Amino acid sequence: MNLEKTSGLPLKLAGKMLCIDGARLKPDVRTIDDMKPVFLHKTKKSGASYLMYRRVCKKPDRTLFIKNNVRYDITVILPFTVGNEYNKTFGHYHAVHKKATYPEIYEVLRGSAHFIIQSKLRGKDVDDVAVIKAVAGDAVIVPHDYAHVIINTTKNSAVVSNLVSDKFKNDYTTFTKLHGAAYYETTRGFMKNKNYAAVPKIRVLKAGRIKKNFFNSNEPMYKIFTASPEKFEFLNEPEKYQKKMMKAIF
Repeated sequence: MNLEKTSGLPLKLAGKMLCIDGARLKPDVRTIDDMKPVFLHKTKKSGASYLMYRRVCKKPDRTLFIKNNVRYDITVILPFTVGNEYNKTFGHYHAVHKKATYPEIYEVLRGSAHFIIQSKLRGKDVDDVAVIKAVAGDAVIVPHDYAHVIINTTKNSAVVSNLVSDKFKNDYTTFTKLHGAAYYETTRGFMKNKNYAAVPKIRVLKAGRIKKNFFNSNEPMYKIFTASPEKFEFLNEPEKYQKKMMKAIF
């Protein structure tokens, strides 16, 4: 499958493997065994859950990404269920930069994906949980103080890209301790995670027009960045853009 139209890169998906300009990329693989702490059900399944391709770019663009402390990643989430729960990413919070956590912006390159975002944990309580439903071409911003999980509810691999600051590491502690996000998405709908003390009703949001409203462009995110990297200052200086990010999402 050719992903050049949605990604802006000479990318192809062959099975679950990505190729750029005909060269196969090497992924980091999150296995089903790795995911057992956050799945709703126990399982004897094995193999890959999702594949992460880090710092993907054309060779001439590499210096531009390094100079701006930004990386472009691609994640391929495989289609299966564990019990009745859909496959997903592990989920994590972001580190703090000065007075705000680092944000992240995603773009769906193939298929569709559901993004569960939840606010900062207070003990074992969360004040806000939302699911953002996105399809190919849609962008989703993970804002200040929110964690996120990406879910594949389809029968095909979901492919998403992300642009994020290269200055921090993800924090998986909460999701490991509480066995996932505040909600699990199953074939029967959303189920609350009983390891949380208090969980609000989940809000359902659409991805909206984030690329158009935030960047005044409908081009693939990679093309927007390489043409105008200054538009992505918010990834490394989130304090300046908190209100704009929240308005774009909610």
